[in-house]
Amino acid sequence: MSEIAEKQRIVSMLLQSTLRCAEFYEVLSAHSRHEQLKKVFTGLSKDGRQLGRRLESWSELSAHIHPRQYFDFDRSRFYFESLSRKSLQANTETRAEVLPELADTICAIQIAISFEKDGILFWEEMKSVCEGRLSDFVKELISLKKQRLSMLLNMKGKLASG
Repeated sequence: MSEIAEKQRIVSMLLQSTLRCAEFYEVLSAHSRHEQLKKVFTGLSKDGRQLGRRLESWSELSAHIHPRQYFDFDRSRFYFESLSRKSLQANTETRAEVLPELADTICAIQIAISFEKDGILFWEEMKSVCEGRLSDFVKELISLKKQRLSMLLNMKGKLASG
């Protein structure tokens, strides 16, 4: 595969992952019965859309991507596909299986925690092929995801302790 084609595959994954994040939290928000959690998920969805717009606004995004000889696209794709499945948009079978769990607030938070952890793994992988301002953006995104994870863990702890 040519370097240009590989760059395009990576750009596509980067852009799609931000969209998946927003979609995921939209679905969680729509199906959550807990009002505070619904607001949290709505905010996370808006954040995801905003990050996606920031990423899309970069002119020549592919110029900031430099596949390395050691970069394992298949492993990165594995993380991305995990995010895609967890976005609950993958197929109706997945949605039918997972949506009933969202009625339980703790389960809904745990699904979000799992999603954020996979997102951190994905963006850590992507960091290795990003340079310059895009590398800074990815580092900022990883930091944001870690903050989200911490917030979700705290929220789960508070709800679990009653």
